[in-house]
Amino acid sequence: MKRLVWAAVAVVLLSGCTPARTLAPMTPAGDPHWAPRQNLSWQIQLTGVVDPSTKANVFDLDPYATPAEIVGDLDAQGRRTVCHLDVGVADTRLPDQARLSGTVLGSPAGAGRYWLDIRRWDVIEPVLADRFALCKSKKFQAVDADMGYGYAVNSGFDLTPDDQITYDEKVATLAHRTGLAVAVRTNADIAARVEPFNDFSVVDGCFTGPECARYFVYVDRDKAVFDVETAAGTAFCGLARAYGFVAIRKRTTLDAFVEHC
Repeated sequence: MKRLVWAAVAVVLLSGCTPARTLAPMTPAGDPHWAPRQNLSWQIQLTGVVDPSTKANVFDLDPYATPAEIVGDLDAQGRRTVCHLDVGVADTRLPDQARLSGTVLGSPAGAGRYWLDIRRWDVIEPVLADRFALCKSKKFQAVDADMGYGYAVNSGFDLTPDDQITYDEKVATLAHRTGLAVAVRTNADIAARVEPFNDFSVVDGCFTGPECARYFVYVDRDKAVFDVETAAGTAFCGLARAYGFVAIRKRTTLDAFVEHC
């Protein structure tokens, strides 16, 4: 029944994105649930100088490029901060990239990255542990653990969905052990299977296809769904609001530009 209500509401609400608005502060840092709240909005910025004046109360940022002072300033304003890390690939541009090499590396994943053999947790865990510790030392409150879907691409390894679920759960457990909330980004096919150990969800472009319904389980369980669209135009905003998703439109460069729904 809830799905039918949302669909009906979507017909009424379907409209374009609006400029950023003034947002009330969220519950101060320490709330473990990352649940949807009134006036919840987010920003993901992975390139360029961070613009802390953006009217958002959740910031998803690069932990290497973002100074601890910026994270601290956002925290002092009652905003949440999320560090963005690619957990399913090795990135040759990172300072610790030499720790992931040899047979653990698979097919190219674009922009100097290579898919990882996620079955080699013995090799990957120490590297991720140190990266999560970096996020924690800079006072980030959560991690956006991206590219947790190597099983679904030509990774160079014979990975199964169960391999991926096992790995994603280990990533989430490691993040929690470090004191970070976590969203392991995977594909829509296994989104519901990773929900039990995710604190929230980060979704990239679900409104360009039929995948959004796979993430309703998060809203049903009072967990936020942060969606970023770079190719969906503006018509997705009404649906996003009806679904209870926190959606934004961005350029593909993921710089400071943002339009909030």
